[in-house]
Amino acid sequence: MSTSCRGRVCINVAALRSVLGDTGIVEAMERKASGRPTVNAAQMWRYFTTSVYSSGDLPVIATREALQNAADAIRAAIRERQIAAKAGLFEVRWDEQARSLSWSDNGIGMDTATILDKFLSLGNSGKSGAASSSEAAGGFGVAKAVILGVSETFRWELRTRDNLAVSSGAAEDVAIFDAEPRQGTEITVFDVPSSYEQRYSYPRNRAEPLLERLRLVLAANDLPELRLLLNGEEVRPMFARRGGSRIAEGGAWGNGTTAVVRAYRRPPGERGGAFYIRIGGLFQFDRSSSAQLPADVVVDLTTSVRPGSAGYPLNAARDALQAAAQWALQDVISEVEKENESAGHAQDYEIFLPDSTGEVADATRAALQDPALQQSLRIAATGLADYYRAMSQQPLTVAEATSEAPKGSRGIQAAEQSEMTATLQSLTSADAGIPAAVDTVRQLLGSAKALDAETEDALQRATSGALSKDDAQLVATALGHAAAQAVEEAMQPGGAGLLQASATQQALAPLQQLLPATTQRISPFGQLAGLRISKKNYDRRRATRFRTDFAKWLPYLVAWDGALRLVAAEGRIRRRFTPGFVLDDTVNALVGQELTPSGARHYVVYVHPVTLRTIVQAHKHRPLAIAFWLHALACHELTHLDGRMGDGHSEGFVTAREELGFATAHLLAPIATLIARVLQLPSADALNADTMTTKAITKIEQAVIESMGRNRALVRQWFTSNRSLLRLSAQLLAQLVRAIG
Repeated sequence: MSTSCRGRVCINVAALRSVLGDTGIVEAMERKASGRPTVNAAQMWRYFTTSVYSSGDLPVIATREALQNAADAIRAAIRERQIAAKAGLFEVRWDEQARSLSWSDNGIGMDTATILDKFLSLGNSGKSGAASSSEAAGGFGVAKAVILGVSETFRWELRTRDNLAVSSGAAEDVAIFDAEPRQGTEITVFDVPSSYEQRYSYPRNRAEPLLERLRLVLAANDLPELRLLLNGEEVRPMFARRGGSRIAEGGAWGNGTTAVVRAYRRPPGERGGAFYIRIGGLFQFDRSSSAQLPADVVVDLTTSVRPGSAGYPLNAARDALQAAAQWALQDVISEVEKENESAGHAQDYEIFLPDSTGEVADATRAALQDPALQQSLRIAATGLADYYRAMSQQPLTVAEATSEAPKGSRGIQAAEQSEMTATLQSLTSADAGIPAAVDTVRQLLGSAKALDAETEDALQRATSGALSKDDAQLVATALGHAAAQAVEEAMQPGGAGLLQASATQQALAPLQQLLPATTQRISPFGQLAGLRISKKNYDRRRATRFRTDFAKWLPYLVAWDGALRLVAAEGRIRRRFTPGFVLDDTVNALVGQELTPSGARHYVVYVHPVTLRTIVQAHKHRPLAIAFWLHALACHELTHLDGRMGDGHSEGFVTAREELGFATAHLLAPIATLIARVLQLPSADALNADTMTTKAITKIEQAVIESMGRNRALVRQWFTSNRSLLRLSAQLLAQLVRAIG
């Protein structure tokens, strides 16, 4: 207990202080000494150049800071009428032999007091009195640390007005001498480390020499009032002032701060765009993107907040945003990166919609009627049905269900029989002839609830092969409705697409031929293939030739559509789509959300036909390799289609794509079968037979040559010139032997 006794009274000091309400009284102490915090200037200078500026490319950062200081100085000189408006000049010089880097401007310059009290004092700035950032972009007072710190030995010279400041090293005092008067400021640093000659640029994904990096940091600015020079040559801006598309503005960038976001298209075929951040037109930093963007995105900030004040959007190093601006930039990056390889802008394409008429529809319809293609499709459907039939006979062990709750999500249930299975089986069991065609019409109109009694009677009479004029009109109308319904069912989830459309068209053909030519309707089966032609990334003459020969490419579209249908059916993707070709040399495939003339949405999943043909030709003896490529591409595009249009390649997209790939990996075999039969690739038996024939001919050749003695050269020449004839003869002989049995 603390007490204070004076005379006969002892005071309980602690209790008294508690009652008085103040328990923090301390005893008065006499001052022993006084002073103020000091700093090791050389050590702090080194700290700013290595820690605050974490990117480490000091010559580039110093150039950015010097330009920022120069811009402020030039604006001040213009206000003081020392130079004319738009007469500002900033030049960078890099002398690789002398290892010196210099920056010069024609701004307002510095007097002796400013050099000592502001320029050589970390944290102090001659711009602290500026009303806003529009009046002075700098103001942290640390830029000189990186500018002068570029020198490994801290040797530098500063020429401004009538002053020459010289530093001979970090431990030496800076000496200031009288000099010839000059407009503006020139700073030269010596002993620039050789490690800065080459630096890897992540935004541009390459190693760049210092001179190229200096050029870029100048070209990224938007300063029409300044001429920017590098080693005497003018540097032109990277981003045209009248170019670019404004893709965003507004947003929560912080109080007093706004932003305008523009996208600038890169040259055709060049991807790898980055994000460039500027304030008041001055380039601050860039950020790379993993999305392989075909455009560069520039964020132009404007702020009334002074550096160092609460709410200023940039950190002290000016290599990152902070507070609200940081989150706003992340939102911009996230939204922009949703633009991906599977997305295309309708205005950049010539689009032929699947439900439109014209040469694409005519070519599709004609190709589907080709007997050779119909035979290939029938064989392919049979093979797929056989595969599913064999798979259904495999015994399955399924764990007993422990929940009876109703479905709460769509899910992927690979154990269930897909809708595609029943469709394929129905395709292979269809009969030919008028009665079968009438049954097909009844089935299609019945599913569409469009079969009335009068039409039913006309169809019944059509089975006899004779139609009256009135019956012909009714049957023609019924055929038109049935064909349209067939197209709709073929494109719906669970439908077999072009495979189903071809089979249905073949089934309806006998009834179509029964009608008089005057009452026959145009078949809608040509409205099953879309086409996109890039206006910028595909040669127009090649595109014209492709459209002329569109029917020849249809087997490739059937193979693509078949792979899509199989994956979509097994993956339970419930969105209607049609297949198509995209002529754009920057993509392998894409899914487009097209708008029909009526304003309805229509989804088309496109593939690049030339790329597909190249894959087929490269692996024509390995259909499983082609199937693997098509399966991977189908999983990618169908994941976009399945509720992820415009979401880009986010983590959620990648997860969903992998799940779809795992759930449908067993489809590689039937896709390979489909490809081999539709594209008429050589079978394994044919390849083996051809190989055996070649080996047999070689053995015969060797035996005959060995027996000919002096005439070996003549015999060898005969075999060489007649090898193809011998191979054909051997194959025919083998077929004859098999036929005789």
